[in-house]
Amino acid sequence: MGCSIYWFRADLRLLDNPQFVNACQHSQSLLPVFVFPQPEQTPWGFERASKQRALWLHQNLHDLQKSLEEKGSTLFVLEGEPKNVLPALCIEVGADVIYCEAIAAPEEQSDILALQRAGLTINTQWQSTMLDPKTLGMDVQELPDVFTNFRQVVEKRRLRYAEPVARPQSIPPLPAKLAKQDPISELTTSLFVNGGESQALTHLEQYCERRLPDSYKETRNALSQFDASSKFSPWLAVGSISARTIAKRIHRYEDRYGANDGSYWLWFELLWRDYFRFLMLKYGKRLFSPKGLSQRTPNTVDPELFT
Repeated sequence: MGCSIYWFRADLRLLDNPQFVNACQHSQSLLPVFVFPQPEQTPWGFERASKQRALWLHQNLHDLQKSLEEKGSTLFVLEGEPKNVLPALCIEVGADVIYCEAIAAPEEQSDILALQRAGLTINTQWQSTMLDPKTLGMDVQELPDVFTNFRQVVEKRRLRYAEPVARPQSIPPLPAKLAKQDPISELTTSLFVNGGESQALTHLEQYCERRLPDSYKETRNALSQFDASSKFSPWLAVGSISARTIAKRIHRYEDRYGANDGSYWLWFELLWRDYFRFLMLKYGKRLFSPKGLSQRTPNTVDPELFT
């Protein structure tokens, strides 16, 4: 065991983060890192993230840094392309391996390949779905192209998610050569919720204590009421809460109050989320093709025809 880096990507949490626990168990010293992607604009001229999304990400990072500091560590933040800033950081602190979650999307996979080509050892683990793709009983290439068929397989085989992994009891010390950084500032917002794992877990608990799952199926598409839908999505998007943590809490809810259409539909929506991520594993960047999976050229839009 030597010095390692844990690269937080879309898993900004300590609860149910098995790869972070793995890094803690196999490192003598460990540096938790987050990399702000650059450039801020895409090649097509629009911003990668709005100001609201940037603020949301900042709040989640602040909360994660606080959680790490409570265990004697911190979150080191870099800006730039991962393929440039992470190799330099490895040299600076003497790290011999980078741990991170596996993400099936093309740009995220390209980042991993670039780091490997730079000579770095990258240890990845899939952990973003409720169900582990290895437990589906089928190769990902055999995944049905229709969700209903997939759901029926899951229900027929009674597939269950693994138990959420507890937070690490301790985190290895930071590398001795680490340069000082200012802490991430706390930013408040006028949004209906704030980012961060602690906020996500509080919201999940309050959502269940108020028995809102009972009415979820009937109200989930309403736009005028805050309580109409679960509001889990913003936290799931950055990984400050895991799908398994939500599923486990919903099943505890059912044990206490009984299962109903609303609680089932929350699990159903999490399964939809899994399905799209498994489709990405199956088809990769074809999902972003102009022709999509159907290979049909989309209709063009000619403004002159509408005048």
